[in-house]
Amino acid sequence: MFRTLASGIIIVTFLLLPQVFGEPADWSREQGTRVDGAVPFVMKLSDGRFRLYYCGAGMMSATSSDGVVFVTDSGVRVNGGCDPSVVRLSDGSYRMYYKVVNRPGGPGQGQHDVYSAISKDALSFVPEGLRINATLSGDNGWASVPEAIKLPDGRVRIYYVTANPHGTTSAISTDGLQFIKEPGLRITNVDGPNSLVDPAVLILPTGMFLMIVSAFNPQMTPNIPQGIYVARSEDGLNFKLDFERKIAPDSGLGENELFDPTIIRLDDGSYRIYFGAADTQGLTVTRSARWTPVKPVTTQKFTVSVDNNEFTVTVASNSTISNMRFSVKEKRLTFAATGEEGFYGTVDITIPNRLLNGTITTLINQQAAASTSNTNQTHAKIHLNYTQGNHTITVTGTNVVPEFPSYMILLLTLTTPLLIIAASKGKTKPSASRVNR
Repeated sequence: MFRTLASGIIIVTFLLLPQVFGEPADWSREQGTRVDGAVPFVMKLSDGRFRLYYCGAGMMSATSSDGVVFVTDSGVRVNGGCDPSVVRLSDGSYRMYYKVVNRPGGPGQGQHDVYSAISKDALSFVPEGLRINATLSGDNGWASVPEAIKLPDGRVRIYYVTANPHGTTSAISTDGLQFIKEPGLRITNVDGPNSLVDPAVLILPTGMFLMIVSAFNPQMTPNIPQGIYVARSEDGLNFKLDFERKIAPDSGLGENELFDPTIIRLDDGSYRIYFGAADTQGLTVTRSARWTPVKPVTTQKFTVSVDNNEFTVTVASNSTISNMRFSVKEKRLTFAATGEEGFYGTVDITIPNRLLNGTITTLINQQAAASTSNTNQTHAKIHLNYTQGNHTITVTGTNVVPEFPSYMILLLTLTTPLLIIAASKGKTKPSASRVNR
């Protein structure tokens, strides 16, 4: 709370209103093809480049400086495997988990097992052996499409597709070699066996687990069209599916299936999703899309008191709003907007015209900011978008609440003539003695 008087000091109080949780702001496809081949997994190398592992003429890889244009690496990473996932170990080496088809056929008929290989340079991998035997693990012979992540406590969890029942499950390990299956399916708000498979998982800066999945077979999971979807979890085990499809097959590109997504966070806080795409002829390529996330929006009501007048300023933002200041002299409202770097920031400011009006300009960290504003007879509403961080936002008008309240102006108007008259009557002619001195 801040207190101000006519000198320009102000009182500011605020009221927190219920949160409105925002969905991801933008899922947009990127033009072109990343590699010829599919079932991708992406990782960022220590030098900042991106490496994409995928299935082509064997287990292959390609490297890129921008994550868009890739150059194929020579050789094959692993013979006889597919569906790669790579974890960087504490000693700087890399462990790849991948699927091996040991018996042909679909779920419940074939045999898919998970193996691992080790590498010092993320290119030359040496096979280590069997990690999940899909018969002994209770997966009905089907442990496929592994996605390995390193948890904050150092354990390794593999999410993978099971046939008992069909869907995405997981196994946990303390050393990355011996895995214990975790019971149940990971997506908990879809009943029974489902085709929500090919998991890609990462931990967001907030600590929430994000899973990207493919709805591969609409006949198995009715009312969920083929495409790429998102599920979220607080604990990494119980995921809730968002039923809004994020990426759909593009018939203009001849796509009829999207599958095997992989995701990576970029330096600007957005995310790039790579995914396999197949046409009706069975030809597969890897394409990509970008996602810019939004954090929850909270509405705050600030009370600004100037003299004996109170004005309500409303700020709706997914940043933390603090340090609100209003300057009568400078005709501006200033506040701090703080948020986790990389997330998408948004703010809507509603200001009474009686407090600040005229031509409105906005600054972020003393730099001109692109904004939109709408004004009616009572209020101005200003909208800003930005990348989260530590920001100072300034809103300036050309007119401000009068420095003197209206009743003071009226009082001055009425009393000024009387003061002039009184001053005139009080004047006397100088005395003769004073004149002659």
